[in-house]
Amino acid sequence: MSNKELMNYVFNPSSIYWDKNVRSLVVRLLNALKCFYTFKDLEELLNVPQQVLWRYVNSLTVPEENTARRILNRIEELKLVEKIIDQRVKVRDGRVVEKWRFYENVGFLDIFSFYVLTIIRIDDVDTVLGFPEDSTPLATSVAQWLRAYLCIATRNALATDGSKFITEVCTSQVTNTVEYLAVPRGCLERGDLTLLVTDVLNDTELLGAAIRLVRKVQAEPWGLVAVAALPDALLEASKYGIKHIKVLKLIE
Repeated sequence: MSNKELMNYVFNPSSIYWDKNVRSLVVRLLNALKCFYTFKDLEELLNVPQQVLWRYVNSLTVPEENTARRILNRIEELKLVEKIIDQRVKVRDGRVVEKWRFYENVGFLDIFSFYVLTIIRIDDVDTVLGFPEDSTPLATSVAQWLRAYLCIATRNALATDGSKFITEVCTSQVTNTVEYLAVPRGCLERGDLTLLVTDVLNDTELLGAAIRLVRKVQAEPWGLVAVAALPDALLEASKYGIKHIKVLKLIE
């Protein structure tokens, strides 16, 4: 797969500019940015008075549509979100991602969820499936933004009771060990349009197990989103027939 083809899997927030809910989305994005920048910083960067930003962030008012688009344009022009992503998605020892950086500042969860809304709209999916359990904070944030049900797939071997859990088995590419992936019965239902959420896409065997769980109950894997992904894992993921696959950053 060429670099150009790989970039098709990286989030591009431009589509959000035409969203009918752009005013409220900008307010939520400003709340996330406030976790990384002071009001004074944002005033200088966005050319919006601190007092006005404070009113937006505290839900006392919302920007007019033209103002909201102007703020988004400025955020994109200055690459404010991209800088945060570069700070938070760090790789060491070649291809090991420091996941703790995703969760150190909860504003990052909202930034990730904002990007998810660039490819999906509220009510497009029924359930968000986080896998494995490490991805629970991300999946929870996305489900809250989408107003969707939440389901978490666990690798806990105790969750293999067939009367209470639906289970799949795989040989992890990361640990080279046999692992279980399970969801509680009733967590996913027949016909559910399901968005799969994971922090780092680097184990396509685990991804395959998650997709089999979804299909085992005759639900539909609508899409897959991740913070970071290996190019070869993206290539394999594309073979599962999932129409919507997006990541924040590729791991070279």
